[in-house]
Amino acid sequence: MAHLVMHRATTRTFSLTLTNTAGSPLDLTDATLQFIAKHSLSDEDADAVVDVAADIDDDPETGLATVTIPKEDTEDLPQAQYTALFYALVRTVGGEPDVVDDGMLVVRANVDAE
Repeated sequence: MAHLVMHRATTRTFSLTLTNTAGSPLDLTDATLQFIAKHSLSDEDADAVVDVAADIDDDPETGLATVTIPKEDTEDLPQAQYTALFYALVRTVGGEPDVVDDGMLVVRANVDAE
């Protein structure tokens, strides 16, 4: 479980190293990855604040992935001190999805907000 932090209404890229329960790199061969962040765990995926595909490294056996969250996904969040979202990174292989990482996405207020 990780805590990822970004600023509201900015594009942010996260580089993640995914591992299995033994701590070895997670093999992402033939997989797709989807990053989903929501206000509540009970929210429907269709109501997610962020729902983006993650990029898998050219060598999928390294477990390396990159998630880019566009500024448009967070610009409608309140200009509060911060907004905490629950996220899940879902790997799908052969039609079978499973959560390979989850945690909190903290979206901070912009310093130069109006």
